[in-house]
Amino acid sequence: LIDEAAQCQESWTWGLFRNEVRHIYLAGDPHQLPAIVSQEGIILKHDRSLMSRLIELKYPTVFLDVQRRMHPDIVKFPNENFYNNKIKTDYKNKYKIKPFKIIDVKGKEKRIGTSYQNKIEAEYIIKLVKKINIKDTIVICPYKAQCKLLKGSKLNVFTIDSFQGREAECVIISTVRSENKIGFWKDYRRLN
Repeated sequence: LIDEAAQCQESWTWGLFRNEVRHIYLAGDPHQLPAIVSQEGIILKHDRSLMSRLIELKYPTVFLDVQRRMHPDIVKFPNENFYNNKIKTDYKNKYKIKPFKIIDVKGKEKRIGTSYQNKIEAEYIIKLVKKINIKDTIVICPYKAQCKLLKGSKLNVFTIDSFQGREAECVIISTVRSENKIGFWKDYRRLN
């Protein structure tokens, strides 16, 4: 059983194709995070998973169409834009607050090695976490430099890839990028 199979480079699975292996089950979402590879690797399709290749070849699949983790208002955008409205919701809401809010922080990104950070956005997030006061709050971000900056404030901070498949009562997404540059988010799977 390969979980998050859409994130695995196809070559990582080749070693499983042996006579003694009778069944291989791939679980994952090809509309979410792909394997992380270099720009050259993307051109050579090294970011493609075995799961994605099999789906492209029309291999039979089962689409799990009921989600229970997100408020219907949150799942609405991905359902309409990535899943052709096939996802049904069976969500039990514990909180009587708005399920999400988009906040435009007028920050400025700074390149740190191969990563980015945005100190103004980080300061805003630190204040926001204290204000909302929900015990199980995590911050996710695609850039390690921003994660490092936020971890210094003793917040629960994860890269998006490292938090994949987990859940929390409150999730804050630090986008970092500003000045009309979207970087990481230009791949629809990462946005999803």
